Amino acid sequence: MIGKRKPLQELTLMDDYMFYAVMEDAELLKELLIRVLGIGIDSLKYAERQKDKKKAYEAKGIRLDILFLSEPM
Repeated sequence: MIGKRKPLQELTLMDDYMFYAVMEDAELLKELLIRVLGIGIDSLKYAERQKDKKKAYEAKGIRLDILFLSEPM
Protein backbone atom coordinates (compact mmCIF):
# COMPACT_ATOMS: atom_id res chain seq x y z
CA MET A 1 0.00 0.00 0.00
CA ILE A 2 1.41 3.38 -1.02
CA GLY A 3 -0.13 5.42 1.76
CA LYS A 4 -3.26 7.15 2.91
CA ARG A 5 -4.83 9.40 0.28
CA LYS A 6 -5.78 12.95 1.16
CA PRO A 7 -9.31 14.09 0.45
CA LEU A 8 -9.47 16.31 -2.64
CA GLN A 9 -10.41 19.31 -0.49
CA GLU A 10 -7.07 19.02 1.38
CA LEU A 11 -4.83 19.00 -1.71
CA THR A 12 -2.52 21.96 -2.32
CA LEU A 13 -0.04 22.85 -5.08
CA MET A 14 2.56 20.94 -3.06
CA ASP A 15 0.75 17.71 -4.01
CA ASP A 16 1.81 16.38 -7.42
CA TYR A 17 -1.75 15.61 -8.51
CA MET A 18 -2.97 19.17 -7.91
CA PHE A 19 0.21 20.69 -9.34
CA TYR A 20 -0.15 18.73 -12.58
CA ALA A 21 -3.86 19.51 -12.81
CA VAL A 22 -3.15 23.25 -12.63
CA MET A 23 -0.19 23.04 -15.02
CA GLU A 24 -2.30 21.27 -17.66
CA ASP A 25 -5.08 23.89 -17.61
CA ALA A 26 -3.84 26.96 -19.50
CA GLU A 27 -6.27 29.38 -17.85
CA LEU A 28 -5.52 28.13 -14.31
CA LEU A 29 -1.79 28.23 -15.03
CA LYS A 30 -2.01 31.76 -16.41
CA GLU A 31 -3.96 32.97 -13.36
CA LEU A 32 -1.53 31.29 -10.96
CA LEU A 33 1.49 32.86 -12.67
CA ILE A 34 -0.11 36.31 -12.68
CA ARG A 35 -0.76 36.05 -8.94
CA VAL A 36 2.61 34.55 -8.02
CA LEU A 37 4.77 36.74 -10.26
CA GLY A 38 2.69 39.89 -9.91
CA ILE A 39 2.88 40.67 -13.63
CA GLY A 40 0.36 40.80 -16.43
CA ILE A 41 0.50 37.92 -18.91
CA ASP A 42 -1.39 38.22 -22.18
CA SER A 43 -1.01 34.59 -23.18
CA LEU A 44 1.25 31.63 -22.55
CA LYS A 45 3.27 30.57 -25.56
CA TYR A 46 4.74 27.36 -24.20
CA ALA A 47 4.52 25.41 -20.99
CA GLU A 48 6.31 22.26 -19.97
CA ARG A 49 6.37 20.55 -16.60
CA GLN A 50 9.31 18.89 -14.88
CA LYS A 51 11.97 19.90 -17.35
CA ASP A 52 15.45 18.49 -16.71
CA LYS A 53 18.38 20.72 -17.62
CA LYS A 54 21.95 19.46 -17.80
CA LYS A 55 24.82 21.04 -19.74
CA ALA A 56 27.21 18.08 -19.83
CA TYR A 57 27.38 14.43 -18.79
CA GLU A 58 29.51 15.19 -15.72
CA ALA A 59 27.61 18.34 -14.74
CA LYS A 60 25.01 18.54 -12.04
CA GLY A 61 21.58 19.18 -13.44
CA ILE A 62 18.46 20.87 -12.23
CA ARG A 63 14.81 19.95 -12.53
CA LEU A 64 12.36 22.78 -13.10
CA ASP A 65 8.82 22.22 -11.87
CA ILE A 66 7.61 24.25 -14.81
CA LEU A 67 9.16 26.03 -17.77
CA PHE A 68 7.14 28.67 -19.59
CA LEU A 69 7.68 31.45 -22.03
CA SER A 70 5.35 34.40 -22.21
CA GLU A 71 5.09 37.86 -23.65
CA PRO A 72 4.47 40.49 -20.94
CA MET A 73 1.44 42.73 -21.40
